[in-house]
Amino acid sequence: MKTLPQITHLSIDLSANFKRISNGSFEKLIIALSIFSDLKGLSLDFSRCTFFGNSNLETLDSVLCRKTELEKLSLILQTGNITNIGIGFLSRLLSRLVNLKDLELDFFCVYTISDDSCSHLADAISNLKNLSQMKISFNCCAIVGDTTLSRLIQSNLLLESLELSFMRTSISDEGVEVLGHQLRYLSQLKKCRFNFLKNDISDSSVSRLLGSFVILANLSSIVMNLKSCSRITDKTVDNIVNFLEANFSVVNVEFDFRSTSITTTGLARLNDQRNRRNFEQYRICLLYTSPSPRDS
Repeated sequence: MKTLPQITHLSIDLSANFKRISNGSFEKLIIALSIFSDLKGLSLDFSRCTFFGNSNLETLDSVLCRKTELEKLSLILQTGNITNIGIGFLSRLLSRLVNLKDLELDFFCVYTISDDSCSHLADAISNLKNLSQMKISFNCCAIVGDTTLSRLIQSNLLLESLELSFMRTSISDEGVEVLGHQLRYLSQLKKCRFNFLKNDISDSSVSRLLGSFVILANLSSIVMNLKSCSRITDKTVDNIVNFLEANFSVVNVEFDFRSTSITTTGLARLNDQRNRRNFEQYRICLLYTSPSPRDS
């Protein structure tokens, strides 16, 4: 098969044709990736693709495992057909791509994968020692357990940008505490984004994360979505205000507090802190829903 050495970065988005593409077509597409001999970056968007499943991930593993020169990989796997078997193939693939510097994995509505499979995936990710950027999304998935969270970033010491999303996916306060502990070792981290939309985490989870941020000298940006986390109260406001007063190296701060249990008193403290900052140096975005009159 003729090679195309001049192509180093390739992006394929099939989300607009998700109903038209068969399993066999996915196989042909993935096999065709072997043509690109000098591929450094690859982005594949299979959002809502009904027929994409475990066998396609097996083929992807067999094709990409030989492309150890890959530095950037993005896989949008928003399909419900992936099971523990498929996650096993993906874990095996990632364990071979030792030169990856930028990784994005997006799972959506994948209800059939176990925490054990997620833990193996986390181990494979953690062993990617050259990663500087990582974005992992478990949105509307089954439970992501404490073991997975403890392993996810335990060895990625060169990370500069980290984004984790657990939208409508059950994680525990204990899991977030473990995650916060691992964050302490990411001394190169500059940007951090967490999405906890509609989760059951409490004030203690946010407190643990803020405690980890304190010791990260290079951290300049924090974004956290706490929308519809009903256990988030004014205690989180107190912790955020204390953190901001002590950490002027963080110049971008964005928190979404809509539909939480924060009261008018908490909002007043947030606004006061925002008004104190010099907007020429700091950008603080505090999103919230105005409390009901009973909170006044």
